[in-house]
Amino acid sequence: MLSGEPHIDRPAVTSFLARLKYPRHYLDFETIGPTIPMFDGTSPFEAVPFQYSLHIQQAPGAELEHHGYLAGGAVDPRREFMERLRPGMLPKIKASRPDRNAAGTSLLPRR
Repeated sequence: MLSGEPHIDRPAVTSFLARLKYPRHYLDFETIGPTIPMFDGTSPFEAVPFQYSLHIQQAPGAELEHHGYLAGGAVDPRREFMERLRPGMLPKIKASRPDRNAAGTSLLPRR
């Protein structure tokens, strides 16, 4: 029966979090999807990333390392977004998923 109250299965959440390995990466990113494309090679409503915040925790209780990017100006931010994100995140994704070793390479727009 729905009660209208939030339900949190604390044992399940605790169990899930305990299985996560270190270092842990917490990524948040923002996109824009303009009706009229702003950049060559994009379509109406296409998501174009322009900002990210990446926090890395190396070990339990360790301070979070912060890496971030915010596009400036009216130039296409996709290439710089990925170039800035790659050193902090993508090599670790590739190492954890060798079956997807090319992850991220197709995300860079061609020059």
